[in-house]
Amino acid sequence: MVKFEKTDLRTYVLDTNVLLHDPSAPLHFKEHNVFIPMMVMEELDRHKVGNTDLAKDARQAHRVLLDLLKDFNPEGDETGVTIPGEGKTGRLEFQMFDVDCESDKPDNKIIETAKILSDKRKGVSTVILVTKGINMRIKATMWGLPSEDYRVDEVRETLDDDILSKGQYVFDGTWDDAFEAEHVSQTESGVIYHIKTPEPDMWDINTHVCSSDGEEFSGRVTAVKENNALVKVCDNYRNSLSAWGVHARSTEQNFALNVLMDPDIDVVTLTGGAGTGKTLLALASALEQVVEQKLYDNIIVTRAPVPVDKDEDIGFLPGTEEEKMNPWMGAIHDNIEVLVNRGGMERDDVDSNKEWLMRYVKFRSMSFVRGRSFQRKFIIIDEAQNMTSKKMKTLLTRAGEGTKVVCLGNLSQIDTPYITERSSGLAHLVEKLRNWQHSAHITLKSIERSRLAERAEKLL
Repeated sequence: MVKFEKTDLRTYVLDTNVLLHDPSAPLHFKEHNVFIPMMVMEELDRHKVGNTDLAKDARQAHRVLLDLLKDFNPEGDETGVTIPGEGKTGRLEFQMFDVDCESDKPDNKIIETAKILSDKRKGVSTVILVTKGINMRIKATMWGLPSEDYRVDEVRETLDDDILSKGQYVFDGTWDDAFEAEHVSQTESGVIYHIKTPEPDMWDINTHVCSSDGEEFSGRVTAVKENNALVKVCDNYRNSLSAWGVHARSTEQNFALNVLMDPDIDVVTLTGGAGTGKTLLALASALEQVVEQKLYDNIIVTRAPVPVDKDEDIGFLPGTEEEKMNPWMGAIHDNIEVLVNRGGMERDDVDSNKEWLMRYVKFRSMSFVRGRSFQRKFIIIDEAQNMTSKKMKTLLTRAGEGTKVVCLGNLSQIDTPYITERSSGLAHLVEKLRNWQHSAHITLKSIERSRLAERAEKLL
């Protein structure tokens, strides 16, 4: 890759996909300048028509740019306008020179524009192309032009095993050896240990702690102050308790059911590979609390309708909103069939039992949630790794009084273009709500679907 000095004054040339990904992108480059090529404006204009998310983002990008230009004086010698913000900020500039490019491809024209700008500012400012397109970054590198991905909305700069909190802390040995418990108290919500922890930085609110075998002790952190923590003993969903007849098969699943069944937890995020039980646990706890406990009125399920392969997209679908969403909800139907014989329901009439259960489940499209307010609902967002942070915010702000939101996903299976493990809305949600008393995150590790699924996950 082309190297540049980090201390240089920089001019960032924004590609169209950056503005479509984040219409407010020009506001996030601190003291450096932002440059918009004319080809980018043409592409925004081409994308602005329609009711798709892409069209809405294009129109929003236009509004952001127009608002920044409200003080622009075309009669003066201004090269742009100062970008508002705290401290020293850069300037927003637009292409005001002609580019003679043999290629008609927009990407090539944008790169050529950035290259000319780089030659004009040599020794004054380093010009860097910012694009979400890997192919465009490769082209820029071949032309000797520095390029970067747009990383403002990424949760971490490095991609490793610690990209997200795992939601739990496992200690070796026995409970007595690991921690010095000062005293134990009995409250209405359960048994609380008052302990001293050797690693307080790893103990967020609602972090689960357990012994290495998960059997001797399993608890959830309810408060942390310096080196002291309050740990509530977890309910046992492995043996004595169940959610709609479903028992936990692992320590992580027991943690998950504890927070899924806790009405004081408003947001639960479950991540993990295929077959770890994310959807089954979410649906089972939802049915238990909707049908039996009457804590919520019904279950709303949604997901981003992103095909694994664009060439296999099923295209336009007729029918109502719920009928259009049905093909994307195969995982929900499969798990409902598993749960239909749980919870004390009769075994001899599976079809009628399933039809009765499905009355409590409503499928909704993400495209039609803006402006709505969901009261007393249990909302399940499936395949949440395919959502942007902006889409995640749109959905969560629809949650009204008495509503619980559960987000399910696998960050290793992202199908949406330009979204990575670091910029996924699911990763964003886990990181931003970390240490909030009404949110909890669990990473499910063990494959519980079948021995074949476990083998395939490990070896294929």
